Amino acid sequence: KSAGSYAGSDIEVAIEIANRLGMKPFLKPYLDSSNCADRQMKNIIEIPFRMAYGTRHAFETDANELREKLCEDLIVFSFDSNGLKKINNTYGHSAGDKLLRLAEICIDYSFGKYGKVYRYGGDEFIALIYVDSRKINLILDKFKKKIAAENREFKYELSIACGFASHAENKNLTIDKLIQTADKKTYIEKRAIIKTRVICLTELNSGIFFLLFFIFFIQRRIYEIECCFGKILRK
Repeated sequence: KSAGSYAGSDIEVAIEIANRLGMKPFLKPYLDSSNCADRQMKNIIEIPFRMAYGTRHAFETDANELREKLCEDLIVFSFDSNGLKKINNTYGHSAGDKLLRLAEICIDYSFGKYGKVYRYGGDEFIALIYVDSRKINLILDKFKKKIAAENREFKYELSIACGFASHAENKNLTIDKLIQTADKKTYIEKRAIIKTRVICLTELNSGIFFLLFFIFFIQRRIYEIECCFGKILRK
């Protein structure tokens, strides 16, 4: 039976099991034969298998090795998906799950080729990559463009706060301190995103209020003019 004969959720479960058992070579022909119409489901199916092993336990194992020695080009990235709670409460947890899967795809697409990506817990992710720090802006630009591209097709808005810390610029910091620094920057960006949204919403509400006031004013003036003409005609 081909993968196309199953529901999307069944496919995801099969992928997860295959990932953990190292069975990609056996499962891939079925995935190739799937005629899933939804491109994002194809993205979920084709997500690199390292993501399945990128659990918090895997991260702690790799972090323990880095506590012994840090590589010169190590950069720690921290990610936090925005608005997950609101989407869960408004559209249901299945929508929240899709948001997290799409976040995984965007993060792995942008950072996975340079190292490892981990689902740290809830809506939080961590990436340990090894690259010249001068490439950071290019990687982040690719990341933002990927999110923007997915948002053009995704029903709900995907927004991911991101912070990083490089060993090259913080030679005196341990891996744990680098993680804390990256987390702190992520928190700062997350707060900035929330503040921007609040400001935009406030400006929008103010704009709507003034528009309604303007409409009321115009209608009032029209009414007064009509009354004046009515008095003139009656005379």
